[in-house]
Amino acid sequence: MSEFKIDKVENNQGSVSIGDSSSSTYVQQGQAENIAIIAKELIKLLDENKDLPQDTKDELTETINTISDQAELEKPNKTILKSLFSAADKMISLAVKTPELISVFEKWKGFIEPLF
Repeated sequence: MSEFKIDKVENNQGSVSIGDSSSSTYVQQGQAENIAIIAKELIKLLDENKDLPQDTKDELTETINTISDQAELEKPNKTILKSLFSAADKMISLAVKTPELISVFEKWKGFIEPLF
């Protein structure tokens, strides 16, 4: 039998797994809050966009809010997320994109895509 001495293990960057057949889970605290903040910013920028018709802006707002609601769930519906994200991505592609809109959309995308 082997004898191991494990001293203090610090990891401020994520999860740690030690030993054979071990698993670890990493949950990012505040992810839902980040998604909500970025979603609000994205909606604001889209609303300011003069090239999008108002009905498209309204649909995008509803779609982004629904995606955010799904993202907050413990087990979001991946089919709904993929479908709505694809629709939002296509609608946003119609807009004249400012650098700020591109930046905020990419941040939002970075939070949403890992969920599906």
